Amino acid sequence: MWISALVTILNLALAAAVGLRLLARAGQRESGPERWLAGYFLCGALLGSGINIAVYSSLGEGGLALDPTLTTRLLMLSTFANGFAGSCIYVFTWRTFRPDEAWAASLVWIGACLFATTWLFQAATGEFVIRVFPGPAYWLERLTFTGAFAWAAAESLHYYRALGRRLRIGLGEPGLQSRFGLWALWASATGALALSDLAARTAYYWKTGEATVLQVEQAMPIIVATVAVTAVIGSVAAASLWLTFFPTRRYLRWVEARAIRAGVPRSTPLRP
Repeated sequence: MWISALVTILNLALAAAVGLRLLARAGQRESGPERWLAGYFLCGALLGSGINIAVYSSLGEGGLALDPTLTTRLLMLSTFANGFAGSCIYVFTWRTFRPDEAWAASLVWIGACLFATTWLFQAATGEFVIRVFPGPAYWLERLTFTGAFAWAAAESLHYYRALGRRLRIGLGEPGLQSRFGLWALWASATGALALSDLAARTAYYWKTGEATVLQVEQAMPIIVATVAVTAVIGSVAAASLWLTFFPTRRYLRWVEARAIRAGVPRSTPLRP
């Protein structure tokens, strides 16, 4: 469990570092997608995730149990923060990869409207409580959130492959291609983390047949298994995010050597 806690802390710290760096970069430009990406890291990966961790960690120890009213308010805040963060990812992907595509702009609006609608519905129907299946709005919100990362991963992978074709004829930079690959890996891992909650709740329902009350004793084996899996996925997400924004010299040398072994013409710049 301590490994999972360490991975969680590292991911929160990394989200803060990347978000603040992107904000500083965005302040140097009148417009650009950086501020939208910063919005995701600071509002979702840091604030939203941090609140959710605090709420669900309170289930494990009776002395840490939160007041139901406070729990509801925290869940409302974290869901709102995650919805805003998910919208930021949609906007970032649109502005970065498909700025001139009408369908991409429409997808952004659909995602933002779904986040707003599901949040308002959960607030109006009292669904911001801890239970196995919070309701259809929760599931729709989670799928919309995951969709943002699926889109980001698909676009990054497309550019990664396109740059690979350019490299083979002596155009482009291996370092740049590697960053698109890392971003696709990060987006895929983050989307998988978002789905892990749905998978854990479904597994609990199959085991107990209970769709409302969450019994910690019954859920503990599932929680332990989920924590182990998410620790691995979280480590992949953290590593790929770190190398995207803070590539080490060793990693850059590896990218160079890999490009040379693949037959990239020597005229191609190798350093990003």
